[in-house]
Amino acid sequence: MNQISLIQKSDEEGDLHFQTGTQTGYQMMQHETTLKQSFEKRNADVLFKLSRSKIKLDLRIIILLDSQSTMDLFCNPHLVKEVTKTTNVMNLQSNGSTMQIRHKASITGYHHQVWFSKFALTNIIALSNLIKQYRVTYDSQDEMFVVHRLTNNLPNMEFKMHSSGLHYYEPTHNDFTFVNTVDDNKKAFSKRQLKGAELARTLYATLGYPSIKDFKWVIQSNQIKDCPVTVQDVVTAHQIWGKNIAALKGKTTRHKSRHVATDFVKVPSAILKLHRYVTLAADLFFVNQIPFFLTYSRRICFTAVNHLTDRQVKTIFKAYHEIHFFYLQRGFHITTLNVDGEFSPLKVPIQSMPGGPRVNLTSANEHVPEIERRIRVVKERARSFRHSLPFNRIPRLLTIHIIFVAVKLLNHFPPKGGISDTISPKTIMTGETLDYRTHLSLQLGQYCQVHEDDTPRNSQLPRTQGAICLGPSGNIQGGFKFMSLTSAKKIV
Repeated sequence: MNQISLIQKSDEEGDLHFQTGTQTGYQMMQHETTLKQSFEKRNADVLFKLSRSKIKLDLRIIILLDSQSTMDLFCNPHLVKEVTKTTNVMNLQSNGSTMQIRHKASITGYHHQVWFSKFALTNIIALSNLIKQYRVTYDSQDEMFVVHRLTNNLPNMEFKMHSSGLHYYEPTHNDFTFVNTVDDNKKAFSKRQLKGAELARTLYATLGYPSIKDFKWVIQSNQIKDCPVTVQDVVTAHQIWGKNIAALKGKTTRHKSRHVATDFVKVPSAILKLHRYVTLAADLFFVNQIPFFLTYSRRICFTAVNHLTDRQVKTIFKAYHEIHFFYLQRGFHITTLNVDGEFSPLKVPIQSMPGGPRVNLTSANEHVPEIERRIRVVKERARSFRHSLPFNRIPRLLTIHIIFVAVKLLNHFPPKGGISDTISPKTIMTGETLDYRTHLSLQLGQYCQVHEDDTPRNSQLPRTQGAICLGPSGNIQGGFKFMSLTSAKKIV
């Protein structure tokens, strides 16, 4: 059988990354062992076609599932951790040259070490290794391999078929392998304490998941003869693992909603009279290649942000249209819009709106200083949020809501140089005031178990599902938005 190699010398030698064999073939050999591992020539030919396909995929980001290989090879350092040099060396040989792989790495949640080289073309995981840890099935209707991980409180991985015939998985779109913070919690306890906590956790499950209060009473009142578990072991277990997921899924019920009380603040007549006419600044910015439209008003100092699906004129105009009528509903009128020269295609549509503002374009290579400073502040806040989260990778949906929450919190406090020292821009523009129970009871990115209201309600389906908090939903009751760890979609 002909064999191939994954070799990348430089961007200019892209045509040589996949080379088919001759009569002698090519092989991947691991020195100091007799292990020989290879990919089929068919995989090389198809993968080469994939790199030249009209459907562009970033081969360094996606993960390919190989049913013919017995080894795993990764090239993207963001997908692995703990890259270490090994004593064994693997040679990837071709008729042109040889590349030696001297490093191995670990992947969060994956029990096998993988070979790692930043010069490889793509990331490949072996089906033969994956089935040792997870159940893998093939859905011929949807043409994809499904790696079942729900029993581990992780979402399933779906390796979809490309038009070239290869099955790939895109971690940037639907990867939710978050860092397991239990290991960090364990570092605060001794081996003896950890052993006692493990015993407490096992006993709790054996007793049928009683309430923690009842469980402590059982231990404290010596209801179990010769029980090695102490009340402190129960407390330690709770500090390490938190509330038991199985108990939450089995016993959670829907709580009664809070009484809706409207407490809106009207715009003071003096502010509305003196500052009715507003000068607005706007610009686009990007976070992880995700586009946003940001506006900032002088004197009121209110910041508004819209997530853009693309940078087309009609999309940006729609975002401005929403902001324009938002100000009108509160009694303010935008008279001037300061933007960069790249907004010139929007000048006529915006000025043609009923009551539309005058669009003031900056000169070439100039920017609007106030909106540039505001974008910098928003990015700084968002960066702080991101690095407070214990996650290796941030999904697109969570990144978008990090920006939303950062902007919302900036508006909740009166800025220096604003029109009021006591009334926040958020209160002036919406009438809302910051409330702890409504807006601050959950932290952005916090792991939660959210209630599922399935019918019939007396079934054995889980009552909760794992989710990540995306911030307040904005309703009066004080609800929150979540990202489901099962479907990767937003839950409101």
